[in-house]
Amino acid sequence: MWIALKEIADREKCTIHDVCNVIANKKSENITLTAAIRIFLMLYFKSAATEDGHKRAGHGGFQAMIARVANSESPSYATDTVMR
Repeated sequence: MWIALKEIADREKCTIHDVCNVIANKKSENITLTAAIRIFLMLYFKSAATEDGHKRAGHGGFQAMIARVANSESPSYATDTVMR
């Protein structure tokens, strides 16, 4: 989650604190800040996803996804991939 926040802050030319403040100010009272940040991250990266981008990332089949995770040296691969 922090890596994704850092990537967004870098991309938007602001700080992680700035991003979190925007999220905190816009979230509803009945949702935690952590949940709001997770939702924001998913929506931010989802809005940038394109079919071409998915193809370049090798997405498009459950078996291929399993193979990418199995071949990854990073234990956080699944999380990092979802956020990119």
